[in-house]
Amino acid sequence: MAEVFYDDDADLSLVQAAKVAIIGFGKVARQHALNLRDSGVAVKVALPEDSSHREDAADEGFKVTDPADAAGWADLIALLVPGQEQVALFQGALREALRPGKTLLLTDAEALLTGALQLPEGVGSALICAEPGMRSEYAAGRGVPALVAGDDFDLVLSYAKALGVLRAGAVRGSVRDTAAASVFCERAVLQGVMARTVEAGFAVLTAAGYSPETAHLLLNRQLVTAAAKLAEGSAPAHGYGAQVLDDAALERLSGILAEIREGKVAPSQKQEEQDENGKQQAELRQKFALRGGR
Repeated sequence: MAEVFYDDDADLSLVQAAKVAIIGFGKVARQHALNLRDSGVAVKVALPEDSSHREDAADEGFKVTDPADAAGWADLIALLVPGQEQVALFQGALREALRPGKTLLLTDAEALLTGALQLPEGVGSALICAEPGMRSEYAAGRGVPALVAGDDFDLVLSYAKALGVLRAGAVRGSVRDTAAASVFCERAVLQGVMARTVEAGFAVLTAAGYSPETAHLLLNRQLVTAAAKLAEGSAPAHGYGAQVLDDAALERLSGILAEIREGKVAPSQKQEEQDENGKQQAELRQKFALRGGR
């Protein structure tokens, strides 16, 4: 059984005594910065000069600084930007600042898994993968479940407590194994199985004479319903799942996981590389979104 940690298992004073730099201020980074600050942690938000989020961070009361300066000051550096930006910042502004004794924390560790980020000797790694809604749950006195991993685990657990996720519980793992499982769930299950199955369902329905709009709205409704059931803790019915995902498909998924654990991660399919059904569905999502739909 996995180890699960709660508020009483962590010492909040560890992260309160540390200096924390939040690199980024997108959706995830903003939640980290606000929850940490509200938990009494000394936080600096850092963004490149040309970042569109500098004004957002200033509006939340943060004095925005340069990534290199913040990383040099900090004991724990939370690099909370998308993958390609991670690598660019790591190889540029952060390289000289990552000295022995510091910890680099990520919420997306694919670059560590593939070797695109290779930490200098003596620099610790950490990973926190939390469910959505962390800020709103924190403000309500609750938390969301998370996966936590890190070389200095006591410090990472303290950071997780400041985020509020230990109120719901955090499962411990290793950085590499947790990163591999996260990439597998995103690339193989969500972007692979789920997205491809929805595209296939769209193709079958439209080939049978249903309008693209009908196919899109029905598939979208089922996805929303399934997501709501999962969020409530109940599993949606499997239906024809065993016929669609047979033993051969499960073996292929196992092979994909093995490759990911070795650091062999296939790139995400770009929009222009999708087939015609995928492009048509993307256009329909935009069409209904513009009219206030999902």
